[in-house]
Amino acid sequence: MAVLQACTDGPWQQNFPWDDTEFARRFVAVTDEHSEWWGPPEPAVIRLLVIWKDRSGEVALPSVLDLACGAGRHSIALAWVGCDVIGVDIGAPAIDRALENAQGQNAEKIGFVHADIATYNPGRKFDLIPLLSEQCVNFPAVELADLIRHYIEYLTDDGVLILEIPDQLPDPTVNYRKPGGHIPLFSDDRYWELQFTEVDSSTRVSCDRYAVLTESDDRVTVYTNWRTYYPAEWIAQMLPSNVTMTVNQRMSRPDWCLISKTSR
Repeated sequence: MAVLQACTDGPWQQNFPWDDTEFARRFVAVTDEHSEWWGPPEPAVIRLLVIWKDRSGEVALPSVLDLACGAGRHSIALAWVGCDVIGVDIGAPAIDRALENAQGQNAEKIGFVHADIATYNPGRKFDLIPLLSEQCVNFPAVELADLIRHYIEYLTDDGVLILEIPDQLPDPTVNYRKPGGHIPLFSDDRYWELQFTEVDSSTRVSCDRYAVLTESDDRVTVYTNWRTYYPAEWIAQMLPSNVTMTVNQRMSRPDWCLISKTSR
């Protein structure tokens, strides 16, 4: 079991380019056409850089392996700042979108790879390896433990693997969405969608079931997505004894688990 520590985030005082309103608006437009404006777009990126500065004490920017990078929002922001970044995602459309978004955005600092993060071998070490957007809930416990052990081997001496973990289970819900009222995930055809979220608090497992009715053929297809909401103590028990895990409890946001090699 890993050594488990805890800390709490304080207010952010650092000034970054996206503190400028117009810069932030342009960033949202470039990286996520479906996003609505709500403020500086990437507090997660600021936080990654502060974590690296606090850990290493170095002025040099970190190298970053962005796991499950999606359309590259975090990767592109990190490259804009000047980090060397590799983004990895299993979704080919997401990688295509990321490559398109990165054009002209300090592209020499960034690369994207279409691969399964469960088996991907980056072939080099990185200072920061984030798995954000609560993606760890999609992995069964054994697979998550294997994933963590795998990427620990690709950390530099001061490097850190960062997992975003939800601080609470979702509520059981039923959602209904009309055609055009959601981002199409299940079909290129227009469709209606019913989402049922079931929750088992004893095992901390939730199940999303989607009943999708397409407009062209009146056919209903059911999709299922299981998620496990791991408390920090569960993740610590999965880890070898030669690593340390610190839990950063964030104000009104999911916690981050910072996993690093134990100093010898």
